[in-house]
Amino acid sequence: GPPAPSADGLSPYERECHGDTEDCLDVATLRCLGIRDDSAIYGYSCSNPCATDADCSDAASSGEARAACVDFVTQKHCLLVCLDQGTPRACPAGMGCYVYPQTTLGYCLWE
Repeated sequence: GPPAPSADGLSPYERECHGDTEDCLDVATLRCLGIRDDSAIYGYSCSNPCATDADCSDAASSGEARAACVDFVTQKHCLLVCLDQGTPRACPAGMGCYVYPQTTLGYCLWE
């Protein structure tokens, strides 16, 4: 099933990480996912693989962003979505909203 909320009841996807999965605490379920292209790393998020949104924690974040199953080239991952088809939603404090080029999808990352 989806990962459990943090001890404070908030989304596990807003736990701060910068490449170290240990920071995600629930290391059995979550890993610190780095979002990158050939030349740069855009940021990180604690995340778990998913097939559908049902595989993502529905615990609320401290911002307006909500978890969704985001399709990447090789696999789908749960992330907090801050731009959904043009509708912006605020990320938790400290996280930036990264919008993938030429898309209407953005997700919250620790930079």
